[in-house]
Amino acid sequence: MSQLKQRTGSAPTNFERLLPAGDSELMQQATKDPYHLEFLGLDAMAAERDIEQAMIDQLDRFLRELGEGFAYVGRQWRLNVDGDEFFIDLLMFHANTNRYVVIELKNRKLTPADIGQLNFYVAVVDDLIASDHHNPTVGLLLCTSSNESTVRYSLDASTSPMAVSGYSYNELPQDEQAALPADTDLLDVVATALNSTDDAPNTD
Repeated sequence: MSQLKQRTGSAPTNFERLLPAGDSELMQQATKDPYHLEFLGLDAMAAERDIEQAMIDQLDRFLRELGEGFAYVGRQWRLNVDGDEFFIDLLMFHANTNRYVVIELKNRKLTPADIGQLNFYVAVVDDLIASDHHNPTVGLLLCTSSNESTVRYSLDASTSPMAVSGYSYNELPQDEQAALPADTDLLDVVATALNSTDDAPNTD
């Protein structure tokens, strides 16, 4: 039902260009597009910090959606670059390929600047956090939507291996969601029906 087979390994990446052949294939299969995050219980207008917090609150389910081998390292992970502070949304470790994975969340359409930001974070983690025995750090940018050409150009210009993927809260298309009544409307209907039942004469 979640179309896992079609989603697995389908995210746009530059892994083939920046990682060794076998390694790039393993990391490609570790991606999905889109990620289904309905279990977070958020609406489309949720702030990025709220999304992060919901992911941590539902960490077990989030790790299962990411896929096998992912382990949580930290949220809003602080990077100190010669006195300048930066904060990674989510820092993960992928045990199957022995590398850190930097995840950045955008609750909007992707821009080239987002790729540049993630490229910077990946480079810093490689230099300041990863050890010599670790494989190169990769980045994963999750956004609500993207332009295919913008993604392609941005990934081609990036010097760090990374993937771009969408994420969804609801499986229904937006026009179908809009056609459905709001939760409060449904509750009102149910309450009215229950009240009518309570007022009806007992025929037992």
